[in-house]
Amino acid sequence: MTTQVIQIIVAALTGGLAGAFVRYFLDRRSEKRRAVLDFYWRVFLEREFRKHFHYVRPIRVAWPQDKSVLQHFLDLPSDQKPKETECPNDLTPHQNLSILLNFWGVLYVSLRDGALDESLTRSLFGNVWQWHDNFHRDFLAAYQAEAPSKRPTPDPIWVAAIPFLHEFFNRPSA
Repeated sequence: MTTQVIQIIVAALTGGLAGAFVRYFLDRRSEKRRAVLDFYWRVFLEREFRKHFHYVRPIRVAWPQDKSVLQHFLDLPSDQKPKETECPNDLTPHQNLSILLNFWGVLYVSLRDGALDESLTRSLFGNVWQWHDNFHRDFLAAYQAEAPSKRPTPDPIWVAAIPFLHEFFNRPSA
């Protein structure tokens, strides 16, 4: 009789623990999916943020011939940096590019730290990344080709983000 009671108690505890374990991981995945959707909503559905992507396009298009925007990301005296005109959002082109690069940096940190669902992130942000991928990698290569004494210390987060996201968005889904 006591053996059966012990077996029932052990089975109940095991079932309860297994249920709690499964519920924890299902809830955790749900949290990660909500985090991706919230991130997507804040970034792509808010008009103000979408403008940054729009104002970076001329830099991206001109990049093969005009790399002057890079000077704004280096530690140089202000008289060595090219003059810029403001975009309609009251920021200069390099400020809009900086916001875009830092957006990718936040996405990188969120993925690296496991805060976002990888599959949903690929689905929602993959096409946008691919649109800018070559430009970001060329920009990073030009930045890293500059003398270390000209680059800010520590490196901005986007320096680590660009290779990580290139690999993340270009590897097959699991």
